[in-house]
Amino acid sequence: MEVGVDCKSIITNLVKAQLVKIKECLSEMEFSNGKEKSEKMLCVMVCSMKKARFIDAEGKTDAIASMSYIENEVPAELRDRVTEGFLSCHQHLGKIQPTDDPFCKSYEPLMKCAQSALNNVCL
Repeated sequence: MEVGVDCKSIITNLVKAQLVKIKECLSEMEFSNGKEKSEKMLCVMVCSMKKARFIDAEGKTDAIASMSYIENEVPAELRDRVTEGFLSCHQHLGKIQPTDDPFCKSYEPLMKCAQSALNNVCL
């Protein structure tokens, strides 16, 4: 399948929707200063992923909700590529420590993988 402008605009819209969730999280989370905000940026990302229901309330990934999101938000012609990209990130799931991770560092490999997967959908 040749992927072009339509793919890029679809991914852009998905990213914009996630940015709305990030802004909500930034508003909801209280930071004492810019340094703390910077140190906890991964936690902001985790918050946004919870809002999108990719991560459940306990901080673990929710595969069923993730697949539901992909099915509802991603056009049929891109679903396989998006699903394949995100499934490639499952190797990082066992490293997440939601209860002992005040800076959410254990989520970093998963977040980087997910971002890379999304960036590669249209290649």
